[in-house]
Amino acid sequence: MDSMSVRDAVLVLAVIACASAVPNEEMAAAPKKALVECGKLSATYCDLQFGCDLDSDNVCFFNGALQTADVNCTQTIISAGALVAAVLDSAVSIVEILNQHVMPNTTAIMDILENSPHKYDQAIKTHNQSLIQHNTAVLLLRQYSDELDTLAKACSAIVPPPPPACPALIASAQAKVAHANASVASASMQVSRAKAVVDTAEPVARAAAAKAEAMVYWDQVEAACHEPWGAGRDSDPELFDHVMRMVLG
Repeated sequence: MDSMSVRDAVLVLAVIACASAVPNEEMAAAPKKALVECGKLSATYCDLQFGCDLDSDNVCFFNGALQTADVNCTQTIISAGALVAAVLDSAVSIVEILNQHVMPNTTAIMDILENSPHKYDQAIKTHNQSLIQHNTAVLLLRQYSDELDTLAKACSAIVPPPPPACPALIASAQAKVAHANASVASASMQVSRAKAVVDTAEPVARAAAAKAEAMVYWDQVEAACHEPWGAGRDSDPELFDHVMRMVLG
């Protein structure tokens, strides 16, 4: 990791944001309207104090009847910052554990998280294709084995006498079965490899999704506690951007 950890960076960001947070009395005086875009929040971050509620499909929406008039921005920013820091720390740990070859720095890890949904989708497709190929190989082996059994019975019959070509036919059928066996073994290995890639990609993709959800929530909280009253996003935007770069790599 860089000189400042993800958790430290987010907590510093929270302190910076707190310094310029809008006082609670200004929040109370503001018109009652949606303070955040509830529709952008996942069910995990559907915050009741901002009037966000879940519908029957577990989708977050704005419900003005629930919005708290006196939002404690200072505490909310601190809590949101700590929550985001924990999620990012968890995501970074998962990447570091599952990708030992990755250089231990924030940029490389965040790049992996950014690309992980696509890589996970590709891993699933590859795994599904390997299963299809394996099933095809198994069916072909079964067909060739049945053909060999039928041929062997015909060639072992006394009446009528077996054709002179039986030895050659049996040898050819045995070769086909042996080749099909090898194909099944190879397909099985491909399935195992593809499954291993899925098992590695899945937790990283989940971590990336959790990181994305947490960052959306942070952005909404930060905007709700500053933007609507014209106070500006932060008293020191350059420092804010600097810390954000550290957090996001």
